[in-house]
Amino acid sequence: MNGTHDSRSEHSFEAADLTMKSWYFPVKTVGEITFLGKIAIGYLICNWRFKKDQLVKEIKNLDKLIEIIKNEGTSGFQKIAENFENPKFPLIEVRYDSCTSGIEPMDEASFNRKFGSTTLNVCGWCRYANGPTRHCYHIESQCGILGLAGIQDGRKPIPKIVLKEYDQLVTSSKDNSLQENERIRYLKAMYPGIGGVLTREKTARRFNTPCFVTVADSEILQSILTGMTENKEKAIREKKLIESKIRFLIGLRNQAEIKPVLPRLRRGRWFNVDDPVMCFISRYKTRSLDDNWVSGKANKGYRYKDGGISVVFDKDDQRAETDDSYCIYDPIVAHQWEFDYLIEHPDFAKFWVNRGSYESFDECLKKDILDSLKEEARRQKNQDDYEMT
Repeated sequence: MNGTHDSRSEHSFEAADLTMKSWYFPVKTVGEITFLGKIAIGYLICNWRFKKDQLVKEIKNLDKLIEIIKNEGTSGFQKIAENFENPKFPLIEVRYDSCTSGIEPMDEASFNRKFGSTTLNVCGWCRYANGPTRHCYHIESQCGILGLAGIQDGRKPIPKIVLKEYDQLVTSSKDNSLQENERIRYLKAMYPGIGGVLTREKTARRFNTPCFVTVADSEILQSILTGMTENKEKAIREKKLIESKIRFLIGLRNQAEIKPVLPRLRRGRWFNVDDPVMCFISRYKTRSLDDNWVSGKANKGYRYKDGGISVVFDKDDQRAETDDSYCIYDPIVAHQWEFDYLIEHPDFAKFWVNRGSYESFDECLKKDILDSLKEEARRQKNQDDYEMT
């Protein structure tokens, strides 16, 4: 085996290894992946390449942070923070339209501040923050640096001894020394919510929570460094495995035919204006005079390129009385070439209708579609036999 390949044999992959549940590729064997055809396998390859690109970015980000922690510690983060804004918040309150009791900034500068502008100073607009947003800021967040280290950053109780120390420092804040003021900032960073009223008992990071990485002690930095190093190695292994999957799928694609994509797997740009299409109109009894399928051309309409397609039926086709709109993820509209393929390949047509539609799609309608395709195949065969005689 080539030394650049993953240690796992590329021929040992199962179908479950090559797909993900969220992608909805309804296959149970590697043979069924090949059965899907070149285009669908190409979609799988694109999905894995996207995941690989995400891992490459993650590895690069981890490399940068690991180097900062190793070489500079908190001072390295402090230097970076100097390049970003460390804002004050003159007006903070609970919004009248908020569904929670959490406070938010109400000053105009906060509404206009750009994402990433407070990186490593406060959480709200920090590039490493994750959480619900409004006006480009995170209302409540979790630290992405901890996330990259695999450390859970959730709501935790604040020790009573810490609350007592903080209250004492704040009460005498006018007389505090610089060292004591730094201690207040440290407590706010390490115990988010400590200075709040409504959320005081929990360590929820909010838009105005000071960055804890810039004041973290050596023990915390070491735990972050250890986690990041482990996650970097894990990401490198996962990247190599994905590269192996991509090579394997490329091999399957080379063996596969060009086939219609299962309707549920179609991308938003599957149909373009003026593409010849075939539409199943039997569900509209008033619109079908002879056959169940009518020809037409794709046209712009409701949710065009976003899951919808309008069809202008051919003028010389009197079987349909009006134009119509379709959901591209249902097996009731197909390119002309797709329709021709389904007629000629009944086994794939069954797979295309039954596994290619959503679970909510009507079972009786599925049967009607398959019956109509069989009838169309018989009609075309009889027509061919007639032309040969």
